[in-house]
Amino acid sequence: MHYQYKINSRRLSSEHAQKRRNQFGAISPVVIFSLTTIAAFLAFSVDVMRTVHANEAIQFASQASGIHAYQNIFYGDGQRRSGSIEELAMNSLQQSGGATSVPWNLAPAGPKNEVAQTPVTFETSDVTVVSNSNAGDPNDFFLQIRARREGNDALTMMFMPVIFAFNSWSGSATPPNTDKATPFRVSEVITQPATRLGAGPQRGGAINEPASGFAGFASFPLAISNKQFLSISQNASAGAVVTIDIVNSAQAPSTTAAGTAHVRGSFVNVYHTGGLNYYGDAVGSLAISQLNSTMQYFAGAPSGTILSPAVVERGSMLAAFDAGDSTFKTNASNITSAVTRGITPARFHSIPVLADDPKFNQRNQVIGFARLQLTQVLRNATTGAITVTAVVGESVPMYNATIGTGLASVPSFNGTAIPPAVAPFLPRQFNAINNTVGSRPVGIVMSPALSPRRIQGGPL
Repeated sequence: MHYQYKINSRRLSSEHAQKRRNQFGAISPVVIFSLTTIAAFLAFSVDVMRTVHANEAIQFASQASGIHAYQNIFYGDGQRRSGSIEELAMNSLQQSGGATSVPWNLAPAGPKNEVAQTPVTFETSDVTVVSNSNAGDPNDFFLQIRARREGNDALTMMFMPVIFAFNSWSGSATPPNTDKATPFRVSEVITQPATRLGAGPQRGGAINEPASGFAGFASFPLAISNKQFLSISQNASAGAVVTIDIVNSAQAPSTTAAGTAHVRGSFVNVYHTGGLNYYGDAVGSLAISQLNSTMQYFAGAPSGTILSPAVVERGSMLAAFDAGDSTFKTNASNITSAVTRGITPARFHSIPVLADDPKFNQRNQVIGFARLQLTQVLRNATTGAITVTAVVGESVPMYNATIGTGLASVPSFNGTAIPPAVAPFLPRQFNAINNTVGSRPVGIVMSPALSPRRIQGGPL
């Protein structure tokens, strides 16, 4: 009996081992297939994520380079440079691509010759100029810039071909070009009303384009009232002549008339002195000195003390000089002379626009910036009244003008939000029905901005 038990035990043990071997043999193909599938999808994810990263990099490159190219179609004061838009855009794109200096943007490429990233460069075929089909603004145009990875920069798919190798096992054909990816992104740039003018960069001699860069471009220390400018921006045309009446505290409030050729204004202190008010006051000899020195910043040939204007943005609170103040009257001749030097040579300036007529017992809120060509300053010898003649400009980009959102930068420590836009400085809206963008108001300082339109190859 004991011997028979051992034989039966061995038989059962052998049968159990065989059963386990059979089970393992049945499971092994499933495990191998699962591991292979997981590895394939991991490999697939590597290629996909690299392509996604490349898309993001070239999209950023097309946006940054496109904004730069749009801006440099114009001189600093907004006047168009000579040449076609495409040629002017390409000059800027070549610069950003590293033709004359260090390239601005890199993106995944290849890899080829052990280089995993290369500069994002552009060709003439990457530039498209689109006219705004809005009949109310026939001179407006949009700039489309394409950034891509193709040719030597095409992305080499390191794992995708391995995945499609399974096709050969099943007898299926492998899709062509599985070893390369050629992503591209297109950005469209338009113009929107600027909300911020940067601080005036340091400058030395005469203003020469483009050697002086942004020097000489900032907020001119003269502000005008939107009570009159709103009507001019909505009803006048570029080239219209307006008179800026420098007002004083003794004058009665103005009445707004449609199509008026007169605008109320005042000189303002745009010099940064620090503190809660950020900008200097507009009373006393020191304030007058700051006004003359910031005015000198815009002179064709600066001399004497030069103070750079501070950053001014929508919501900035500026002190206005009272033309009837005794200290102002005493220095009126010097002030008008400084203004005359500041508007020579004649060119367009960025003029802060106030929410209301200038007030002298409180600070005045800036709501936007007008693009005006100041042509003449007159002072009545009898009354002492000062007037400034100006030409209303086309609404185009100017140097040092940008679009800020969120928190105000002046002062930067109190966390105040930039106030909402008001007419005529409202953002231009996209009309999805006819695929147009709203017309530009007249006489507005603009800044390049990304288009709200959906375009093929644009951001997802």
